[in-house]
Parts: sequence; structure tokens; C-alpha cells
Amino acid sequence: MRVSKRLMDPMRNPLVTLRRDRSSALSVLAHCTPIGLAILGLLWWALPASAAAGQPRVKNVLLLFGNPRQRTNFVEWLDPPLRARFPGEIAIYETYLESPAGDAAAYWDSEAESLRRRLSKFNLDLVITVGPAEFEFALQYRDKIFPHAPILFTEVGTRQFGGKTWPGVTGLTVPVGIGETIDLALKLQPDTEAIALVSPYDPFWLEATHNEILRYRDKVREIDFIGPPGPELLGKLAALPPHTVVLFHYAMPPFGQPPLAGLDLIDAVAERRPTFSAWRWLCLDHGCIGGAYEDLRKQTLWAAETAARLLSGTKPEDIPIQHSTDLQVQVDWRALQRWHIPESRLPPGSVVLYRELTLWERGRKYFVAAIFVIVLQSFLIFALFWQRARKRRAEAELRRSEEKFSKSFRHSPLAVTITSLSDARFLEVNETFEQLTGWNRRELIARTPLDVNIWVDPDQRTVFTQQLLAHGSVRDWEVRIRRKDGQTRTARVSAELIEVGGEPCALSVIADITERKQAEEVLSTVSRRLIEAHEEERTWLARELHDDINQRIAIVSVNLET
Repeated sequence: MRVSKRLMDPMRNPLVTLRRDRSSALSVLAHCTPIGLAILGLLWWALPASAAAGQPRVKNVLLLFGNPRQRTNFVEWLDPPLRARFPGEIAIYETYLESPAGDAAAYWDSEAESLRRRLSKFNLDLVITVGPAEFEFALQYRDKIFPHAPILFTEVGTRQFGGKTWPGVTGLTVPVGIGETIDLALKLQPDTEAIALVSPYDPFWLEATHNEILRYRDKVREIDFIGPPGPELLGKLAALPPHTVVLFHYAMPPFGQPPLAGLDLIDAVAERRPTFSAWRWLCLDHGCIGGAYEDLRKQTLWAAETAARLLSGTKPEDIPIQHSTDLQVQVDWRALQRWHIPESRLPPGSVVLYRELTLWERGRKYFVAAIFVIVLQSFLIFALFWQRARKRRAEAELRRSEEKFSKSFRHSPLAVTITSLSDARFLEVNETFEQLTGWNRRELIARTPLDVNIWVDPDQRTVFTQQLLAHGSVRDWEVRIRRKDGQTRTARVSAELIEVGGEPCALSVIADITERKQAEEVLSTVSRRLIEAHEEERTWLARELHDDINQRIAIVSVNLET
């Protein structure tokens, strides 16, 4: 027996929050007067009771299964609608009841005692059984395991339990479509001459099956294989005559009886003969063609609605036991293909399971994705060609612009250089600069002015770089440069801060002003000499006037006076 549990998050319990708030309030009150301490004592005992009274208790639900196959869809279809219809919190427990291999009575007593110990700490509010054996187990041991919990049964045949009632019990009985399954077999296999019935010895179900086959006694004959499965039975079934269909008769065993271990047998027989069964879990996905079965989803939804009513306080006696009459033909598409049965023979409303998807259905999402990718790629290719054409036009424009710049750069009457500011290396120079300095381009590229000793005053280079970085440009900076032959020239430099490959560089334009400086110096010398000659002439005139003219005037003056 395995018990699993799924609970809501306990930290979301309002009672926890209430107790935390109460602790905070009481911690403040504890620092007050003795009257406050008295109030503290009253609240300590009163608040837990009021909180517990205001907080709804979690409802505990136990699910009894006979095998894991029953759980596959049941819990998935039961849980969401149950929680949607019941406003409180629900804890769901699950257990599987295995069939005994030996002494059935002792085994079930031991199983009941083990389950009672496991569930003793939980106050169960509802027990849901799935299958007749589980229902009978719950009825027999309810007083020992869950004496006060109502029982809700499902997956119980109307033929077995129809018309019966029990206190504290409600549920839904379902039809076992033996006759409908036989009708389906003869409809899909119209040339059938015999029906081979494979069944354990169970008088109730054998009689019900015989009565259904008798309806076709004028058309088919019945071949019975009654007893436990085994190699001998498989050999007999393999020797069946042509035009024979196999009807696997297997119901959930009555409480306390061992089951028929026939799954391997039906797998082997279904490969040799068209096989049908009135029990879904025995037939489908075991090579069997199919049968008529109850609508399990509708049945589980009814169970969820009824369970919500029971958990809300409705008494089981106020919910009458329901008897479903709906049956639905369900077939295995793979078995139809194996026996070449066209789907047109199926009754209207039949459900075809395990259908092999078409190439489009199997790969629909991949095809859609591929189409989307192809369209996207086509668009991207078009965009790429368009972008490529634009890029080529831009490159052509850039190339023409670079050619113009290169031509202007190389043949400019002014010396032009491009140098890196990070390490002062020459990146490019033009012909005029080569003529100005006497260094050729190959000797200057990747070298610094200090390497070739161009700057007469290296400190000027540092100040020049600082001003260029600070202001972004330098205008009419007069420097002295040294040619390769050692001759000193005077130049005027203007520079702009640019980027080359993301690196800050200086674009410098240099004009040789040596001759102009020399002319200015010559003009300055001539002017100085003219001034000096003028001063000398004035001095001579003054001396002549003082030494000659003045003397003569004095003599004339004396003579006149005389």
C-alpha cells in the first residue's frame, strides 16, 4: 500500500498571521502596568480559541484505487473541478489496494490495520473509491479505518450494485457494455461465425455474457474458454477457426478474490484474432480493437461535484445514488488498420484512439516553423541584397570621397600629417611634409617626432597635445622644426582632433614660414638702420648748427651791436 499526500501551503494560513500579530501586541502590552499583565493573560487564552473558531479546517479526502492505471486520468479530471467548487482548503491522500496472493481474509485484515495506522492522525472528511473491490473494502472496514467519513463510490457496475443503498454512502453506478461490445464486434466483422469467450469462472458475469450472445444464436456460435490463463489456453486460442472474434470477459474481481492475470494473454491473442472487451483498461492499448465504455470524464466530473457537496456539509442520504446509462464506442486505430476495418463501419459518435497522425499532423508545427523560417529567410535575403546594394553605393561614395581626400592630402601645397595622440606615432604624411622635413614617408610611418628629432623644442609638443585634447583644435601654433639634414625651419601649425579606428588622432596642417620670417627679419633690420641714419643725420645737423652757424650768428650779433 502506498499513501501519497498533496496539501495547500501552510504559510498562507490566516491563523499563523493572527498568532504573529497577537504575539507582537502582547509583547507591547507586557511592558505595561499590572492591569496590562492581567489583560495579557486573558488574551493569551482567548485569542487562540477565537482564531481557531474563525479558521476553517482543512478537509481531508482519501482516494482508494485498485491499480495505478485507474489513477491516470481520474485524479487529473477530479482535482481541478473539486477545488474550484469547494471554497476551503483540501488535502488529498491516495492509496492502492493490491489483491492478495494467498489467504485473502488475513491479507485484507492486515491491509486495513496498516491503513488505519497511517491515517490515524488525519480526520478524514470523505472517502472516494474507484472500482468495486475498493468499494467493498471500504464498506467492510469503514468502522475500523474511517468510521465517520461518508463514502463516494465510482467505477461500480450497475449490474452488480444497482438498486442497493447503504447508510452514509452515495455514488454513481455505470453500465458494463457487454451487449454493446458484442454488437460492435459483429458490426465491424460482419462475416463472424463464432465468438470465443475468454473468462475466469464468475457465474454472475458469465450468465450476463451468455444472455447477450444468445441474441445472435442464429448467426454465430459461442466457444467458451473458462478458467485461469496460461500457455495451454493460448494454444487453444491460437487454433481457433477462421471468422472467429475473441471476447475477453474480465471484470474487476469481487472483494477478496484474486484477479485474472490476463494482460499478457490478451496481448498475444490480439495479434492473431480480432479481439474485443467490455472493460476499457483491459482492452485499449493491448492490441484489442475496442468496445463500448462509459464516459469516464463525465463520470469523474459528477464525482467532483458530489464530493464538493459532501465536503460542504450535505449528507450522503440527501444525494441519491445515480445510475449512468451513457456508453461510448472507443476503438484502437492501430487494431483497425491491422484487421483492415474501415472507419465507415463505426457507429456514429465513436471515438478512435491512438490514430497515427498524417505527415502534416505529425510535423505541423515543424512545417509551420519551416515555412516561417523560409519566408523570414527570403525576406532577410532580400533585405541583405538591398542592404548590400546600399553598402556598395555607400562604399563607392566613400571610395570616391577617400580618393578626393587622398588626392588632396597627397598633393596639398601645405604639409599635412595624421598622428596618434596616445603614442605620437605618425600614421600618414603627404609629399609636402616630406619635402619640408627631408624625411620620406617610409621613414616616418609608425615613428614618433622624437624618434626623428623633428621638434627643436620637445616641450612644445607636450603643450600642443594638451591644448588639442582640451579644446579639440589648435590654431596658428608657431614651432621650429629640424629637417633631416639638420637645417632648422619655422612653421605655423593648425590641428583638429579626429578619430581613426576609434583612436584619438591629430590632423595637422603645417605651413613653412621660414622665408617670411627671414623677410620680416630683413625688413626689421632695414627699418632699424634707417632710424639709426636719421638719428645720425640729426646729430650731425645739430652739431653743425652749434659749432658753425651759431658761432657765426653770435659774431654777426656782436658786430651789429658794435
